[in-house]
Amino acid sequence: MKLCLEKKININDPLFKNSLFLISGRFVNSMCGFLFWFIGAKLYTIEEVGTATAIIASLNLVIQLSRMGFDFTLIRFLPQNKNVVYNSSFTITTLASIIVSAVYVLIINVFQVSIYNTLNNIYVFLLFAVVVVMRSKTMIDGQALLAIRAGRSYLIESLFLATRILFLPVLVYWGSLGVFMSLGIACLFASLFTLWRLSKVVQVKLKLDIDFVRRSFSFSIDNYLANMIYELPPMLIPILLISFLGEVDVARFYMTYVIGNLVLVIPEALSLGLLVEGSHGEKVRNNTIKACLGILIFLIPTIIVVLSCSEFILGLIKHEYVESAPLLEIFVVSGALVAFYLVFVSIQRIRMQTKTILWLNIIRLASLVFLGHYFMISHGLIGIGYAWFCTYLILNIVIIFKVLYQKWFVQIGVDS
Repeated sequence: MKLCLEKKININDPLFKNSLFLISGRFVNSMCGFLFWFIGAKLYTIEEVGTATAIIASLNLVIQLSRMGFDFTLIRFLPQNKNVVYNSSFTITTLASIIVSAVYVLIINVFQVSIYNTLNNIYVFLLFAVVVVMRSKTMIDGQALLAIRAGRSYLIESLFLATRILFLPVLVYWGSLGVFMSLGIACLFASLFTLWRLSKVVQVKLKLDIDFVRRSFSFSIDNYLANMIYELPPMLIPILLISFLGEVDVARFYMTYVIGNLVLVIPEALSLGLLVEGSHGEKVRNNTIKACLGILIFLIPTIIVVLSCSEFILGLIKHEYVESAPLLEIFVVSGALVAFYLVFVSIQRIRMQTKTILWLNIIRLASLVFLGHYFMISHGLIGIGYAWFCTYLILNIVIIFKVLYQKWFVQIGVDS
């Protein structure tokens, strides 16, 4: 049994090796994000921080809308034809980011959103558009690095992005734009590094292959829509909470949600690693077993620790958050169901079954909103936890039914 486990869990296995770099990179990004705003709050006025937050939130929204699903398309198709896939993905997302930036500024002008007063200046808008393009490139390049199994380079890119902290004191004279330019300069350095790294395996150029775009269109759009729908619940739940329960419960939900999501870092990394390996033609069934073993080895002790120390963990933030310990426990226990869902979604992407992912995310959204509203009215904040657990239980039942009905796991064992 021990020998079998050691054979399955080999740290030098590409699945685990690249996932380890991915986990490290995301840890760097998370820590850097916290320190960036912590130091920014010390150096800049609260008004400048508020404006900078709005500008960077606008940047993230534009990039989210302009990815067009090509972040997953890169991972799935890059091993087949590196030049065509990378250049087409880079070209489309770059053009989309420029167009979406312009449309976004026009929309906020029409609705007289206050952030327009900052972006109204032509030079500021050009700066915004340039940083959007560079940030979009770093995100696309990060996916490309994962797709070619260059996990170490992905981590180095994350470290370059972390240098934005160093520019905060230097650019303090520029106020809110100084915060934004700090991000822009870091993106420039990261882009130059990824350009150098990727140029070793790809002839980087702005070039669109219409045939590839046509072949991958359904895959890209389905993933784009599925990802947009997947991101909606964390945005909608606070709106429901503040409408029915108030600001205090919104804060408690947000903190427990953030901590609960930390449990999913390794399952997310391993499921993405599974997609990378499957796209390289590795045996899906074997890698699925290894990924599931790795997830279980991490999740079981994590769940036990959090269930034992949930009140202590929340108390470290502030005593008022201790009351939401039961919600944190539900989020953490649900991690096993979420992990199963993430692994299934990665396999569906390998199998090009993106319509299934889209429908699952629609079910997830509808269930979370409906059950969240129902349980919240009857049970308060803990009701969101009940809705979260029930939603993923429903999704797992649907997945198991699909697997058994289509004899799907046997099929991937034969095909892969």
